[in-house]
Amino acid sequence: MAGDQQQTFAERNDYRNPALAAAMKNLGYVNRFGRGITLIRRSLDSNGNPPAEYHVEDTYWSVVVRGVS
Repeated sequence: MAGDQQQTFAERNDYRNPALAAAMKNLGYVNRFGRGITLIRRSLDSNGNPPAEYHVEDTYWSVVVRGVS
């Protein structure tokens, strides 16, 4: 994924299955779309953890969360 897309990863909503995403929200598994990565960043910072490492590709993404050392 291009560098500019890496930088805007937290602000994008790109669901592979929008119907499934909507169902998860309706069932209460998701409280608000587009909030998770910001919440992760804030929580890790307040806990003293290093920032999460996001690996974003065209077909998948992953995240590495490291503990406080």
